[in-house]
Amino acid sequence: MNVKKQARERLTQDRKQEEHLHENMVSRAQSEPHEIEEETLAEQAREILAEKRLHEKQLEQSMLERAAEEVRPKD
Repeated sequence: MNVKKQARERLTQDRKQEEHLHENMVSRAQSEPHEIEEETLAEQAREILAEKRLHEKQLEQSMLERAAEEVRPKD
């Protein structure tokens, strides 16, 4: 069996597995009671956004520090 055929078969198997996992997740989501209220979801969304902003600021600061180190003349 050539490499291309093996790769195609592997991709097909991976897709089938992903579809199966997705179907299972959808099935579970539909069967579980939806107890999370909109207020809780909004609070979680705010927390996630705050964490994302903090991470972006830290990343930007890190990049600025690295750039400054690269620009700094070396003795």
